Amino acid sequence: MPLFKAIGTAEYDVVYQGQPGAFSEDAAFDFVSRNSRLLGVKTLQDVFDSVAQGQAPYAVIPVENTLAGPIDETYDLLAQNDLIIIDETVQTISHCLIVPKGMLIEDVRRVLSHPIALAQCEQSLKTQLKMEPVPAFDTAGAVELVIREKIPHTGAVGSARSAEVYGGEVLRSGIQDHPENYTRFLFMCAPDNSEVERPSSDSLKTSICFQVPHSERRDSRVLRPFVECGIPLTNVLSRLVRGSDFESVYHVDFIGTMESPGVGEAIKQLKRGTRDVKVIGTYPLRVATIRETVRSDSP
Repeated sequence: MPLFKAIGTAEYDVVYQGQPGAFSEDAAFDFVSRNSRLLGVKTLQDVFDSVAQGQAPYAVIPVENTLAGPIDETYDLLAQNDLIIIDETVQTISHCLIVPKGMLIEDVRRVLSHPIALAQCEQSLKTQLKMEPVPAFDTAGAVELVIREKIPHTGAVGSARSAEVYGGEVLRSGIQDHPENYTRFLFMCAPDNSEVERPSSDSLKTSICFQVPHSERRDSRVLRPFVECGIPLTNVLSRLVRGSDFESVYHVDFIGTMESPGVGEAIKQLKRGTRDVKVIGTYPLRVATIRETVRSDSP
């Protein structure tokens, strides 16, 4: 994967959610060199705000995991903000049980970590390790807190690298519920960043989102323009719009660009029964698994 060069005069090159040792930091190094200046922030909203405020030209955000599913907050922020996707990567996620040095596994009663990480280890924590999961804002942050404070009977779930960064001890490796555990990350920038040099690729995909009234909320009707125009879809996600009259926001990824044959006609048909059609980005096709995730629950 080609590396993106630092651009502009911002203090940092890439912003991510978490702190040193986080999986998002690892993902950032798929896009930029190891000597790049990375900024870790507390929340995903902070990631978007940091780019909008000019603290960094690039952002890395997790969008979905093969065990925990789509990251709802990310999809909300993609629809609500102006950043555009310029690339993607997939990281293999291997979780470790990490404790302060000298703590025995039989002494650990609870573990701290990000809710998504805890969800990926749910059965392992419940049935094998018999430890109580406690949500924290970040995997690496949880590891750092547990080791710094030496909280009695408490460990953390994080990466092996975070244990090295903060001087912890790995008691168990690979505690996720399934060994095939992957997270897809998006690499993003501001829409007016004309200095960005996009990687070349023979295959491209485009991400869009749009809102659908309650009366039109049938997948067969909503997606018909893509089918009729022969446009391959790689991802479809639908969930209710917070505070609306049961409107849905759809996120759709399709193979091709906005200039590809049939796309213009499909978008024209799509706009007849939807509103706020937004292009979130066109970028190299690196994840091509076809899947649909229709969420009827409220966000």
